[in-house]
Amino acid sequence: MLAASQTTFRRSYAFILAATLLFVAAADFFFYGHPIGWTAAALSGVMFCLLAARDSTFLQTLPGRVLALALVGLIASMVEEPTWLNVTYTILCTSALALINAEGFDNDFLRWLGRFFTWLLIGWTRLFVDNGIVTRWLVRRGFSPRLARGIAAWILPALLSTVFIGLFAWANPIISDWIANLGTTIGNLIDRLPDLINPLRLIFWIAFATIAWMLLRGRVHRWTLPHPRTPVDQRSESADLFLAPAPAPAHPSGIPLGLAIRCLILFNLIFAVENVLDVVYLYGHSSTTMTSLDYRTYVRRGAYPLVAAALLAGAFVLMTFRPRSESERSRPARALVYLWIGQTIFLTFSAAARLYRYIDMSELTRLRVASIIWFALVAAGLFYIIWRIVAGRSNRWLINVNAVTALLVLYPCCFINFDRLIADFNVRHCEEAGGGGSPLDIDYFRSLGSASLASLESVRPKIPLLWRQQQADQIARDFRGELAKDLSDWRSWTWRRQRAFNEAVQVERLARAAAHRAPPRQLAQLAPNHP
Repeated sequence: MLAASQTTFRRSYAFILAATLLFVAAADFFFYGHPIGWTAAALSGVMFCLLAARDSTFLQTLPGRVLALALVGLIASMVEEPTWLNVTYTILCTSALALINAEGFDNDFLRWLGRFFTWLLIGWTRLFVDNGIVTRWLVRRGFSPRLARGIAAWILPALLSTVFIGLFAWANPIISDWIANLGTTIGNLIDRLPDLINPLRLIFWIAFATIAWMLLRGRVHRWTLPHPRTPVDQRSESADLFLAPAPAPAHPSGIPLGLAIRCLILFNLIFAVENVLDVVYLYGHSSTTMTSLDYRTYVRRGAYPLVAAALLAGAFVLMTFRPRSESERSRPARALVYLWIGQTIFLTFSAAARLYRYIDMSELTRLRVASIIWFALVAAGLFYIIWRIVAGRSNRWLINVNAVTALLVLYPCCFINFDRLIADFNVRHCEEAGGGGSPLDIDYFRSLGSASLASLESVRPKIPLLWRQQQADQIARDFRGELAKDLSDWRSWTWRRQRAFNEAVQVERLARAAAHRAPPRQLAQLAPNHP
């Protein structure tokens, strides 16, 4: 009984697979990137041992034993020096032993030659044909079709979830640290991936795997076509979300209900992690109480990736919850989407809170102003999506209400001088003016344009470093020349430019007056110390 089980295992697919992997590993260890020497004998010895372990039928015939003895001598000769001749003989002897194991010995040379060439022509396909047959067999018998479909059904949701994981890793240094720690564990392997896995090495592996499979299988005849699979029961997909049965008919959006629900389950879990971290580290701690984490980095990284995640969330809901679709009629799907959109709205507010705190610690920019407005529009759009599902509205209504909201929000922005507001804010909150922000980014004033000239002039005397003062002086001179040029031609005149010029002139006059009044006070302070 034990011998029979051992024989069965030696002839099994698992043994062939393991032996092939071992042979490929030995070939990679001995040959790849190294000169060939006695290692040719070592690899041939490995193959001979695997072939004998697979099937020792060749030892039952005299020709087989002679060939085995000849092969041992050839291996010894390659230890001395591998040459094309002994390598060729080694290949022929090993191939002959494999054919004897599979087909038996034939003393007719022509038939043997025909068998050998047939084996060369079709033997290399064994690696692909056999594995294809095994895969179909596993699906048909080894794995439950329901389990196989269930596993496959989670692949797309998992891939879609990686988009949000990537965005949150970009936005949240805690999550990025988790991923970094995981990457550190396999960092050495990743660093060596170009050396370990490259096109040439893959071809090398496939070539030696094909050789090993050909020798271990040794078959000459082709497999017959497999019988068609028997039809499986078609059951409703809504019955089980984790082990998906047969595919249910897709609704008009082309996305099955089960796929939408599985995606929503994963998305809710991922968003919950990000929102919990925001509650703990953004709202529950301050920059002075957080430990082992750069609070400034935390609030800086989150705004824009989180808004991108919110937009992707809205797009997914629009694709999967079309009016009168199966997803929209499903109570579990509706509950999941309500939860997810609620989390997404909270995520949007968290992104806005991050941006507000980062602006308070650094400075204001055009992009950050636009982001504040964008956050409001995104939050409104997400709310409209929920209302569309609850009230059964159409996508046309959703487009219209979002367009009207955007127009109403953006219309007043046409009358606001954002460049001046940004410049004033940065001047008030900069480190040079005693605010809580970062040192003034003088070069950013070039982007703001001549509208920021008066703000720059007001802070210029407070800049401590000489080279930064000179940089501010140069930018101010450029702005004054630009305004003078624009105002000299009535075609290029604008009220904003005129106001900017007048305010800059006024600020400059006040600065000169302060400079003239400063020396007497300074002399008065120094007078008691000088007779």
